[in-house]
Amino acid sequence: MNSRRRYMAALVFLLSSAPAAAKPADVASAGPSPTPMQDALTALQRRIEAEQQRLARIPTPVAVRWKGKKLVTVDVSPDIAAVAVADLNHNGRAEIFVAGNNAVAVIELQRVPKVVASVRFTDPLLRRSRQNVGSALLQDASIVVQVTSHALPLTITWDGQNYAGAAGSPALFQFCSDRALPLVAGRNWFDTGAIGQGVYTELCRNDLADAQGHLPSLVVSVSERDQLRVETRPHCDEACGDAQVYTVPSVGYAVAIDDVDQNGIAEVYSTAAMANADVVNVTELGPAPRALWKRKFTSGVVALATGDFDGDGRRDVWALVRAGRRVEVWSLQ
Repeated sequence: MNSRRRYMAALVFLLSSAPAAAKPADVASAGPSPTPMQDALTALQRRIEAEQQRLARIPTPVAVRWKGKKLVTVDVSPDIAAVAVADLNHNGRAEIFVAGNNAVAVIELQRVPKVVASVRFTDPLLRRSRQNVGSALLQDASIVVQVTSHALPLTITWDGQNYAGAAGSPALFQFCSDRALPLVAGRNWFDTGAIGQGVYTELCRNDLADAQGHLPSLVVSVSERDQLRVETRPHCDEACGDAQVYTVPSVGYAVAIDDVDQNGIAEVYSTAAMANADVVNVTELGPAPRALWKRKFTSGVVALATGDFDGDGRRDVWALVRAGRRVEVWSLQ
């Protein structure tokens, strides 16, 4: 690693000591077309910047002790359609946005996890159902939520003091920044365009660095046939490599993905299907996926979420567990 850093420092020095007329910033303001030397220097600078970013992303492993610890019971309906995680109020601690039939509850860790806001949908309720499904995604400093119990999506923002909600225009359900899906008519899953391959939910991550600091693309879905599918494409910060696919049958719709131990290999967190929805599995991906932890709860797990909830700079995993008409919040580490 030291030799690599010395190499990068030498390249930076070489670029910074080049004649002023040949620097990329000067090339943009000059009238004549850039020379081959100037093109080469521009390309070199881009490679150096990309390499510096890669080195800065290399994760430092941390020890994780997997366990189940109940934190608190909160007044949130267990009929959850979608969840999203973001630090919308910029206080250094991520919030969980939990979408239900009538409103989106905002849960934040203070001394214990607490519902700090409830943002109601602005349009009338279409129907109340325990099969309410939907999507929730961070977009442009806002949480955009759409559920089947309402016709209009809800955009949640932080105005400096409160969480505010505004209705959007009717649209498809947005699961990833580049992935929007329609609901299958009369069903509680979404149409991917392939027969028999509808999904209950889909997650995308492109911010989890591998052990070398490269950024893979991770797409996680739970199909209408209760199959978990994780598609990984390596090195997408440069050019995406071939897809590696990991599948597991008989899973529930509660799912999350992260790299909590920061070893450069993502873990997928999932529940079992139907009668075994009270079981959470943690599986490390990679060339040879392996089970890390398994826990059975006293009731069904209705959502899984990851984020830096306590502001210590490390990732946390929480499970939301059905407790009658309310929800228990559990930490899994």
